[in-house]
Amino acid sequence: MRRRIAETLALVLVPLLSGCGTSAGDEYVGEWSHGARQRLEITRQGESTFEVETRYKDTFVGLWHKNWHKATLNDDGTLMMRVYGRDVPLVIDEVSGKLTRGGDEYIRSPRS
Repeated sequence: MRRRIAETLALVLVPLLSGCGTSAGDEYVGEWSHGARQRLEITRQGESTFEVETRYKDTFVGLWHKNWHKATLNDDGTLMMRVYGRDVPLVIDEVSGKLTRGGDEYIRSPRS
């Protein structure tokens, strides 16, 4: 009887717990902000491919402009975003938790 209960529990728990791990690059997924006028939203599109939606607010007109870029995860954990034919690295600082893109620093938005 105990053996049957153990087998049943194993059949139920193993598939549930196997989906609990995180994949490389999950730390990038979410919304990031740089002040009140710049946003990045990073979503996973595959094993090592991502989509980055960049938004910035035009202060003259007051409208948000959006662009979409593809990004890939390098072996070293850097996310490389393709912007107009150039690769731009996105890196999360381990100490501060901020995402850097060139000279800009982004903080994770509270709702992501």
